[in-house]
Amino acid sequence: MAATIGGLVALLFWGISDWLASKNSKTHHGIEVNLAIHLTAGSILLAIFLFSRTPWPNLEQFLTLLLAAAFFTAGYIMFIKALAIGQAGIVVPLLNTFPLFAFIASYVFLGITFSNSTLLAMAAVVVGAVMVGTDRLKNRGIREHLRQEVLLSVGGAVAIGINLFILNTVVEDMTWEAIAGIEAGATALFIVILSLIKNKSATIKAFKKLKYNKVGIISGLMIVFGTIGFYAGGEAAGNLIIPAVLASASVLVTSILAAVFDNEKIILLKRIGAVFVVAGVILLNINL
Repeated sequence: MAATIGGLVALLFWGISDWLASKNSKTHHGIEVNLAIHLTAGSILLAIFLFSRTPWPNLEQFLTLLLAAAFFTAGYIMFIKALAIGQAGIVVPLLNTFPLFAFIASYVFLGITFSNSTLLAMAAVVVGAVMVGTDRLKNRGIREHLRQEVLLSVGGAVAIGINLFILNTVVEDMTWEAIAGIEAGATALFIVILSLIKNKSATIKAFKKLKYNKVGIISGLMIVFGTIGFYAGGEAAGNLIIPAVLASASVLVTSILAAVFDNEKIILLKRIGAVFVVAGVILLNINL
């Protein structure tokens, strides 16, 4: 139950964050969006860890968190790049398959297994998330679907899946404050360094304009709330796979917000996907 609640909290707040980030990207430079979101989330989560008086991890655990943050940063960069060159209706659903890669790695290397009914429930949530995130796309040839946007999206899903797998190896030995704080803080640092390398002048301008980017800051706050639920639920359950599967359905919240506030139509495929997500969540609760 704790894993389900944590996953649903992440689903809600990460979905709101994605919607806000999408709106923010239409009015601000990509570097400004990234810095506003990750500096807000990273600084708050790191402060929570520091003020919680939670013991610092040992060197091996600390390096593990840095490695996880590096994979998450790589995945996020590929995700943003894919959105810049491709269609969100392809990019978002593909990225949200990241729990599958984490589960495969956890099964192979850690021996984590689930009952058949739990696997069915997780599959329903992931498939439903993909359907919810899919827009009405025009018929395109196979060669079109193998464009760079697909490779970047899948690459992002693999990187974030590896990030989740790495975190899953320490979730039982560390508090959620330490995991969330150090990983988010490291991710923010990596984003700043990469932004400076990519465009130093744009990054400096982004820092100066940071306090005016209210939508980006609020998006970062939503990430904080979702992250707390995600890691707290994972800590209580002993693994992050189920919270991650549920969180991957955050596109359901994003889609609803876009329909209500941006007048985007919810097509039949999205409605069916929503049913899959809800059915999967119910089934997970029955089996946990």
